[in-house]
Parts: sequence; C-alpha cells; structure tokens
Amino acid sequence: RMTAEEFVYQAAITNLFEIDAASLAEKKSSDPAYVSFAKMAITDHTNMSNDLTRRVYKLSDAAMPTALDHDHQRKLTELNSETGAQFEKDYRQTLIDGYQRTLQLFQDFAFNSSNGPDQSLKLWAKASIPPLLREIHNVEELPEDSRKAVSAGRAQTGADNSARGLVEDAAHLFKRWRTKSSSPGQ
Repeated sequence: RMTAEEFVYQAAITNLFEIDAASLAEKKSSDPAYVSFAKMAITDHTNMSNDLTRRVYKLSDAAMPTALDHDHQRKLTELNSETGAQFEKDYRQTLIDGYQRTLQLFQDFAFNSSNGPDQSLKLWAKASIPPLLREIHNVEELPEDSRKAVSAGRAQTGADNSARGLVEDAAHLFKRWRTKSSSPGQ
C-alpha cells in the first residue's frame, strides 16, 4: 500500500515534469496544437501542484520535492536536445506514457491506500482522475507527425510553399485540434 508521503512525492515530481516539458513544447514546437496543449498543461499542472502543496501542509509527514528526480530529469534533457518533428513525436509519446503511469498512481492511491489522516488527499486524488483522463485524450489527439499533416493539407488544398499557405495549414490544424478537444464528453 502506498503511503501519503510516497504519493505526494510522485505526484509532485509528475507535476514538475509536466510543467517543464510543456515549457519546452511551447518554445520548440511550431505546431499550434502542441503550443496550445503546452499552455493548457502548464496552467493545469501549476494549479494541480498548488492544490497539492496546500493539502500537503495539512499533513505533517509529507514534504514537497522542489526538483525533478533523476529519471524525469533525464527525459527532460533528452527532449531538450531534440527539435522539430522529432521533438513533437517524442514529447507526445513521453506524455502518453507518463499520463498512463500518473493515472495508475492516482487510482492506486485513491482506491487502495489506507484511511487515516490522508483522507482528504485520497479524495483529491480520486477527484483528479477525470481531468487526467481528459489530458490523456488530449495528448492522444495531438498530431503524430505534424509535418506530414501540413504537407497533406497543402497537397489537398493546392496551397503552394508560400508563407500564406503555411499559415493557412497551421490554422486548419489548430481548428481541427480545437474541434476535437472541445467535443462533448471530453
């Protein structure tokens, strides 16, 4: 069974990583879908981290980490070394894998940890599961290869390689992403 301290540590590290990785995506991606997702992830994980911090102060034994662990730092360094389509591909896959582990972490703590002084933390973990499921869905909806999608869009519309054609393609991809991410039941 997972203790409150173990959960807090892992959840905090996850939030730190998501914020740092999204900050990279904001700077490195030229795909509007990735940039928009990154902005949303920064906001969501900052809020989640702040909420977790407030809850932790009520638990005397739990402490919030302030830096990434070795594994998350290594992943962040790898992402930082990449550019373009390779960055987007690896960022997307890193998030899919990470959100699956995070979802499991929150489910395990919410449903399998013992009752006690951490009851409010358990309830918070349980309440965090639906937003995590939405984020998993949003990550999976990111284009797997935005460069191919832009090229395909350009071929379909007959747009040339001008700046206007690129802007139109980017706007089309962004609109498609926003439509998918705002569909009912998301």
